[in-house]
Amino acid sequence: GVLVVLAGELQRSGSGTLLGIAAAMAAAASYAIAMVSLKARAGRDPIATIVLLQNGFAALLVAPFGVLAWSTPSGPTLAWFALIGLLGTAGHVALTWAYGRAEASRLGAIEYTAFVWATALGIVFFGEIPSLATLAGAVLIIGGAIAAVRARSVDEPATAV
Repeated sequence: GVLVVLAGELQRSGSGTLLGIAAAMAAAASYAIAMVSLKARAGRDPIATIVLLQNGFAALLVAPFGVLAWSTPSGPTLAWFALIGLLGTAGHVALTWAYGRAEASRLGAIEYTAFVWATALGIVFFGEIPSLATLAGAVLIIGGAIAAVRARSVDEPATAV
């Protein structure tokens, strides 16, 4: 599904977006490593500790770039940043909780639906109309996520209650 979307974007936008696509692929790989690491810690450490440390280290890493590009935000912009931070933290807490209780492979398949949510939100809030390749990729991603979750459910033995 992702390859269908990428092919469609390259065809539609040309090679000028190649660097952006490469950055997105690098982000996906580093995110996958972070999620596997999260799975390793989520069963051992409190959720608040994990979320605080991951966000704290991220803040330390990006702070120098923020200082270089700083401009004082207006009141409404600051409110948007607060909302984005709140939503991001809520999502991070939910992910940490989930990874402490389920297999990373199952959750990874479910997380692919974020692409579908992003597409829907892009339509509603920004008027972004997805290409046919994006829609075809979304269908493949959803189908793959459903198949992966169902396959894992069939393979799991029944547990006594």
